[in-house]
Amino acid sequence: VFSAPNGRIAGNRVGYNLEMKPLTNQTYYYDETFRSQIKSTAPGFLNQLQGLTVIDIKGRDTSRTRVVTTLIHGNEPSGFIAGHIWLRSGKMPTTNVRIIFCNTEAAQQRPIFTRRYVGENECEDLNRYFGTPKEGAEPMLIQRANAIRQAIEEVNPEAIIDLHNTSGLSGAFAVAVNDDEDMQ
Repeated sequence: VFSAPNGRIAGNRVGYNLEMKPLTNQTYYYDETFRSQIKSTAPGFLNQLQGLTVIDIKGRDTSRTRVVTTLIHGNEPSGFIAGHIWLRSGKMPTTNVRIIFCNTEAAQQRPIFTRRYVGENECEDLNRYFGTPKEGAEPMLIQRANAIRQAIEEVNPEAIIDLHNTSGLSGAFAVAVNDDEDMQ
């Protein structure tokens, strides 16, 4: 088990070289003190991350938490860039915020932000691993999806925002889901 500056590690480190980083089975946790160490550019920040990364920022109301996930797909940088800009801003949120950078290994492949997936079968979509895995599912993707789910569930968020890009020709859009009958 390795440690990171101002962070804690869950899991074991899997070896990798600088050119090809397979998915790792660890989760890196940081708190708001990490904000001061974040590189000034999005590519510089991306290079600081070593795998599934969770950053917790305390809000004015510490009894509530909201979660933002991004980079499920390594070729969808918009949410990553927005998260980078917001983290560097130093702004204090209304509630606690947990930002989860889900698949930094794919985004780090050269040229950066061009590789959607990383794994044994590079066409497997991490989004398809939340729930019951299909027969023959890739173990590392199952493990990563479970680690993302755990990182979300351990803070019992009041809201989750999952940021993606679209490659289609369309305007901005959002999909909202709520079980609350008052909200329907």
